[in-house]
Amino acid sequence: MRDPFSLNNKTILVTGASSGIGREVAIAISNQGGRAIISGRDEMELNKTYEVLEYKEKHAIEAYDLMNIDGIQAWLTSIVKKYDGKLDGFVHCAGMSMLKPLFLLNHHEIDKIMKLNFQAGVELLKHAGNPKISLKGSSFVFISSVAGMMGEPGALAYCSSKAALISAAKTAAIELARFSYRVNCIAPGMVKTPMLQQYEETLGEEQMEVLKRKFPLGIGEPKDVAASSVFLLSEAARWITGTTLVVDGGYTCGK
Repeated sequence: MRDPFSLNNKTILVTGASSGIGREVAIAISNQGGRAIISGRDEMELNKTYEVLEYKEKHAIEAYDLMNIDGIQAWLTSIVKKYDGKLDGFVHCAGMSMLKPLFLLNHHEIDKIMKLNFQAGVELLKHAGNPKISLKGSSFVFISSVAGMMGEPGALAYCSSKAALISAAKTAAIELARFSYRVNCIAPGMVKTPMLQQYEETLGEEQMEVLKRKFPLGIGEPKDVAASSVFLLSEAARWITGTTLVVDGGYTCGK
């Protein structure tokens, strides 16, 4: 019997694969038999990700700075030509965060977060969602956040960028259904990543402990989110599109 969760013969682009959730997503794709094309700005860190992948010979590193939005179309086209095959989807993990209250936030900082977290993701989808780039039935996954579904003090720019992804996925899912493409989001809660370390440095130990107690199942691991991405990429999720899968250890249960 065919495993509906298998990613055999699927080629998936993973942005933000140099650390955290992106690295674990690449590992999970590899473990499920898929081919991961891993991307990020730091080639040294991408090499670390590459070294822990199964069957290294079929995976690839494609360093790229997604802040160069105007170059995304040419970059995707070059990937398809270089590896002589179309994509079966992507997982957009690249992103940045910022803790800053509304009255200290300026529009340049908002622009920067929106550009990477949201606009780059939309540009990826715009060009990957083309039959010249991606095969029929491809699955596109955005790593959003529970912060995009509810307010978090001091995180207006970050919350807004993640909420925008959730909204964009709904509309894009309708528009791209004619190609049998699926578009979904994953909304993780607090996960042990470099981004969490930045929060700890900003908030301090006491405030972090208060925050951690809001997660009934504790703080998550990157692999918890990676497993969810494998599901959405696989045939097991073939009838799921335009939705947001919440993976938060129960954080939003009482909200």
